[in-house]
Amino acid sequence: MSESGLPIAVSGMSTYMEALKVGAKNLARSAVHAAREDKAVFIEGKQGVTVKTVTDVGNQAGLQFTGRELDIGIDGNGYYIVKGQGGDTGYVRTGSFSQNEEGVLADEAGNTLYGWKTDPNGNIDSTTVTNMAQIDQLTPVVVNQVAITAAPTTKLDLGLNLPATDDHSAAPHKTPIEIYDSLGQAHTLMLN
Repeated sequence: MSESGLPIAVSGMSTYMEALKVGAKNLARSAVHAAREDKAVFIEGKQGVTVKTVTDVGNQAGLQFTGRELDIGIDGNGYYIVKGQGGDTGYVRTGSFSQNEEGVLADEAGNTLYGWKTDPNGNIDSTTVTNMAQIDQLTPVVVNQVAITAAPTTKLDLGLNLPATDDHSAAPHKTPIEIYDSLGQAHTLMLN
């Protein structure tokens, strides 16, 4: 190997190590709620290959049912607005909230969730909202002041793949689907 090829070989090894670091970070964050995936982008130059790490904000993990009645999720772009004890505004994607003793929703760090004030029917109160971009018009989300009427399940959309063979000897596939009655109670519908 010539002396001029050594820096290129070193840059290749360094780039490979950086790509491994990005993969390790993604693996470490895989159990974190609402984590985003980092992506290694390779750039070729005169002195070899280098890595530039960028956050791939368009690649979101799928929403999952947690079994906690106050957990909420964002499908797509956006953040929840929270305020800490000192009044500092923050933006989070983790939708794991619980109710404190006053009925206010707070995240795992104790930050209060903020949202638009609503009327008794759950509609945004247009008398207090003059500009949707004004964060100072948001109020803490208080669960015991929200009146929501339960809506029963009325429709199911299924996407199925059927086998191409006509093998009736295979055991039937069972799929449980959670449905709700008019009181908001969950029931399991088993499809065979």
